[in-house]
Amino acid sequence: MSRNPQILYSSILPLGDVEMSTASAPAVAEHAVTPFTYEAARYNIFAGTRVAQFTWESSSAEGAPVNSAGLLIRGAFFSDLGVLTGEVAPVLGSVELRGSHDGSTWETVHVYDGLHSGANYFSFDEVSFPRYRFVINVSDPLPSQGAFPGIEVSLVNIMLGQRLEFERPIIRTHDPLPLNRTTEYQTNLSGNGQFLGRSISRRGVATSVDIPMMSREFARGPFQEFVEHAQRYPYYFSWNEALYPGDAGYVWTDEDIQTGYSGDGSLMSASWNMRGF
Repeated sequence: MSRNPQILYSSILPLGDVEMSTASAPAVAEHAVTPFTYEAARYNIFAGTRVAQFTWESSSAEGAPVNSAGLLIRGAFFSDLGVLTGEVAPVLGSVELRGSHDGSTWETVHVYDGLHSGANYFSFDEVSFPRYRFVINVSDPLPSQGAFPGIEVSLVNIMLGQRLEFERPIIRTHDPLPLNRTTEYQTNLSGNGQFLGRSISRRGVATSVDIPMMSREFARGPFQEFVEHAQRYPYYFSWNEALYPGDAGYVWTDEDIQTGYSGDGSLMSASWNMRGF
């Protein structure tokens, strides 16, 4: 793993056939390969039904080189009557990425043990297969939540592709996405100002990043391809996977990303804001 910032914005998954199977019922896999977050591949987890498999097959039967993946996960508790409560459920577990040439024999490419609610990102040495499978293994509901017999897991987004890795680590200060929440509250007060409770209407995260000392070749080439993508679509951002693998986000930008020269004109820099999940 690298200490350099990494971005995953281009995915092979929309370019082939996808399916998702669980122990409870099939899920609509196509919902998870779009950039939008209002739909998701949902499935229920009760005792003994923790594993889901998300499989992709190339429409051309040719190998697709990849070296990184991202997953956006959400969870919600069921009541003892089997009804969603609206309570946010912690999702913890692991993801195993496998590859296959023939669809019958599968090789393990990478195992990510830090699966959690929110954005997950991991990188690995480049491989090329015509078929890939994510084996998502989610833990049972926490024992302390005994009133909730199960959870609904939403695979909101999943990407598999080639990462954009910057040339140097972030050398200035950085505010990690998971630690910089943007929460909108609604506080209820009585007529004489007594506190009656508070509800959360929206959750998210936000940060900014400053990337100095990019080579001209990188800034004018691969980086500009990402800049054009970010004008319309979200992406996964990881600022230091080697030290903080959980500090990833599925984010978007609200303004154009500007790039300029610094120093003697041989290096370039860029900075921008991002927000999301």
